Amino acid sequence: DETQDFIAKKGLKEIQFSQLLANLEPTFKEIQNNVDDSINSYKELKLEREPELQKKIQEQIKNLEIIRKYILTINTNYATILEILWHTKQKKYLIIFQNSDEIRPTGWFMGSMAILDIFRGKVQNFEQKDVYDLEWNLKKSGHKRLSPPEGINKITDSFWLRDANYFINPKESAKNIKFFVDNAWYPIDGVLFLNQNIVSDILTVIWSIHFKDIDETITSENFSELMSILVESKKFKTGTLWTPKKVLFDFSKLFFEKIQKEKAYREYLKIFLKNLDNREVLFETFSQEEDIFLEKIGLTGFMKLDTTFDFNYPVFTSISWNKSDRYMKRSYEKYLETNTDCSYNSVFRIKQTHTFTETDETRVQKYFEKYDITDKEGKLLSIQWKWKNWQYVRVILPLKAQIKNKNVVVEDYQQRKSINFYMETLPGKTSFFDIEYSLPNPDCKNYTYKLYKQPGIKDFAIKFEETGRKSNTY
Repeated sequence: DETQDFIAKKGLKEIQFSQLLANLEPTFKEIQNNVDDSINSYKELKLEREPELQKKIQEQIKNLEIIRKYILTINTNYATILEILWHTKQKKYLIIFQNSDEIRPTGWFMGSMAILDIFRGKVQNFEQKDVYDLEWNLKKSGHKRLSPPEGINKITDSFWLRDANYFINPKESAKNIKFFVDNAWYPIDGVLFLNQNIVSDILTVIWSIHFKDIDETITSENFSELMSILVESKKFKTGTLWTPKKVLFDFSKLFFEKIQKEKAYREYLKIFLKNLDNREVLFETFSQEEDIFLEKIGLTGFMKLDTTFDFNYPVFTSISWNKSDRYMKRSYEKYLETNTDCSYNSVFRIKQTHTFTETDETRVQKYFEKYDITDKEGKLLSIQWKWKNWQYVRVILPLKAQIKNKNVVVEDYQQRKSINFYMETLPGKTSFFDIEYSLPNPDCKNYTYKLYKQPGIKDFAIKFEETGRKSNTY
C-alpha cells in the first residue's frame, strides 16, 4: 500500500523503478522470511480430529509455497532483475504492438512499434514507429533482400521486418527482428511483444476514452475494428508522422493519459499477470543470463512441450491479406483409440468458422458513412472481412508420432515433429483439417495429453473422446 501511494503521489513518469526496486530489496527478503515462518507454523499444527480445518490449512500452505517460489526467484536473481531494468546503463528496446486482426506465431501482425530508451527504470526516450517506416530505413541502408519462408512466400517475394515474427519459437522470431531493426540503424537490446488484447482488457477497467479528433468514444468493444478501418482507409494520414497509423498513435497518447489519471494500478497488475500467463506478453533479451531469469517467470513464452505423453501445439500464420481473423472462431477435437498392444491412434481435428454476419457489414458501412470513406470497388470491405480466410498452419507433435496423413509436409522441429499445411475458410463457412497419427508405447505408459495455446488466441473450445482400453487422460 505504501509503495502504491508513493507511485500515485509522485507519478509514473517520475519514478526510477529500478532504484525503487533496489530500495525494496530488504523488504523482499523480509517477506521471504515471513512466508517461511508462516509455512512452518501451519505445518506444526496437528488437527487430525478436524479434517475440514486441516484441509483448509493444507490449501493455505500450498498457496504460500507458490508465493515463496516467486519471492525466492526474485531474491536469488535481484542483480539480474536490476540489469533488465537498465539500472547500471541505458538500454534500447523494441516494443511491438501486435494488432488482433491478422494472426502470427508470436500473437498478431506487427503493425506498430516503439523504440524505448530507459535508464534506471525511467523512460529517457519513447519513439513511436510504423513498421513500414522502419522498413523504409532498411531499404535506404542497402539491406539485402531475403527470400520469404513457406507461407509468407504466398503473399510476397521477399522477407521483411513486418513478417519476422514468423518463427514458432519467440526467441528465434526476436533474433530475426533484431537483424532487421539493427540494419535499420536501431541496434536494440531486446524485444517486447504486446498483443492488442491487453489494451482491450485495460479498456474494460478504465471504461472508455473519448477521442475528440474522430468524435468517437472508444471502448473494448469497438477499439480494434474502428482503428483498423481508420488506418486502412488512410483518412488521418496527416501530420509530422505522415503515416496511416497516426490516428492509432494519437489514441495511444490518450490511452496512457487515462491510465495515469485512473491510477488503478492493482487492476493493471492483475491484467498484466493474466496476459503473462496467457502468453500475451513475451519478452526476449539477447543476454543469456537475463533470458534464464525471464524464462523462470514465464516472460519468454518458452514452453516445455514434452511434459506429457502426447501433445499438440497448433500455430497459425495469416496470409489472407485481410482482417478476417477478427471473425474466426476456432475449436479443436481430439479422438483417441487405445490398442491392445498399448499403442495409441490419435486424430487431432482443427475447426475454423468464419463468423461474419450482415450485422457486421452494416456496422462497418456506418463507419464508412460517418468518416466519408469511399469504397466503390469494395476493396476496404474485403480487407475488413469480406473475403476468404487463408492460413498457413504448423502443428507441433511428439517426435515419436507416426504421421498417417498424405500430401502434407512433415518436418523435424527441435527434437519434435511439425506437420505443415494450408487451411482456407470462406465467409460464413466452417472448415476443418484432421491430423492422424499413431504413438508407439512399448512400455505401456499411461496416456497423458496437453493442448498448447498460441499467443493471441483468446477463446477456443476442445472436445476429447477416447475408445478402447482405459487409461489416464488429461
